[in-house]
Amino acid sequence: MVLPYLGIASAHSFRLVHIARMPSDNSKRKVNFSNEECIFLTTCYENYKDILDAAHRDANTNSKKNEAWEKIVSLHRNRFPHVARSREDLRVKLSKLKSSAKEIHTAQKKSQKQTGGGKPLPPPNDAQQKMLDLCADTPAFDGLQGADSEEVHIESK
Repeated sequence: MVLPYLGIASAHSFRLVHIARMPSDNSKRKVNFSNEECIFLTTCYENYKDILDAAHRDANTNSKKNEAWEKIVSLHRNRFPHVARSREDLRVKLSKLKSSAKEIHTAQKKSQKQTGGGKPLPPPNDAQQKMLDLCADTPAFDGLQGADSEEVHIESK
């Protein structure tokens, strides 16, 4: 028996592929982050921003970062006991919140240069707005201040 539409040569192979594709009970998706959780996470980021964004990778800085993440996880578990989130879940969500805030910031800058027409940008939600406010003046969002990327002057001695 050939099942060409699936690219499988036999019914036995079909059963093996079908069994392999079945989701296990251990791989259930977690509940999506609520807006309240996102706002809470941005508030935690605001409190620990200097530690979490530290560029140093030495043992002292890493231990401070680990302590900060443990505090954030603990605070999250106390505030949202019905939702189990790991440190990695919170770290990835924070990263995605910062990334989406940067995308919104870029889209807003781009739309300011346009002449009009078209639909206006949708307003950011509360968590995105808070993240925009926290990160708006950082080099990751606006680039280095005072540096012109189009002109490069090289002075010789």
